[in-house]
Amino acid sequence: MDGRVLSDGQYEIVATARESTASDHVELRKPLTITNADTTAPALDDLQVTPEFFTPNQDGVDDRLGISFTIAEPVVVDMRLFAGDETRWLMRNTVADPGTVHASWPPPLRHAPQLNQAVENLPAGPAEVEVTIQDRAGNRTVQRRGITLGEAGTPQVQVADVQISPTAVQAGTTITITATIINNGTVTLRAAPLGPSTYAWGEDAPSLRFTADTGTVRWGVEFSLNRSGVAFPFRWSLGRDLAPGESVAVTGKISVNEDFPQEPVQLWIGVIHENNRLLADRRSITRVQLVNSEN
Repeated sequence: MDGRVLSDGQYEIVATARESTASDHVELRKPLTITNADTTAPALDDLQVTPEFFTPNQDGVDDRLGISFTIAEPVVVDMRLFAGDETRWLMRNTVADPGTVHASWPPPLRHAPQLNQAVENLPAGPAEVEVTIQDRAGNRTVQRRGITLGEAGTPQVQVADVQISPTAVQAGTTITITATIINNGTVTLRAAPLGPSTYAWGEDAPSLRFTADTGTVRWGVEFSLNRSGVAFPFRWSLGRDLAPGESVAVTGKISVNEDFPQEPVQLWIGVIHENNRLLADRRSITRVQLVNSEN
């Protein structure tokens, strides 16, 4: 009855049973009296859903829904997203206390990597967020808010044509790393700002204040004797955003100095989805060795 419990009155409960192949049935009827019924629907006030243009492509911009509303009594909350023929549960059977309720979806990937698939196959276009609250008596209130769904999916890359040279170095030598980064996924890769083109050995992106927003994509070099605590210390921008199917040739340089290890090190390339995960790792592992200048 429109999400409401039955009001006070006289009712009859009817139970019917029959065999699956039989036409005859047995029916049992019992009277039911309801008194002091709570038929008041719980209030759901000031429902807000942001952003209005939702792009869950994990680039750090408008890729999580923020939902808030106010309730005056304890309720059980369910939330769903409807987009075309797709439905996603945002919250299920969650108890909320009186006050303002805040929720977001999906969680950051670093907290819930298994939710990568939650945004897959969501079609662009009109969508709706539905919020349902139910009180202790069983009364329900349902509200919906319309949004527009944009690009959705999980970033993916392919790394090709990697060259790391020279492999025999001495102080003053510059190691040059080149590669091709290919967006072989379904969402745009948002490039980090341009940073240094050349690092001195021992430097790293954070110490040079080359930071990047969550969700941006950079490529970098890691090495086998790295004990600095900074993974992929040498990081470079893609130079531009990459749409699905696009590729970019990249180059980075590392200047060898007296801090370069005496023992051989292994260098390799990775692609970093900032503050989320590695999109590629351990590509083209290359052994680089310090040699004496007189050799």
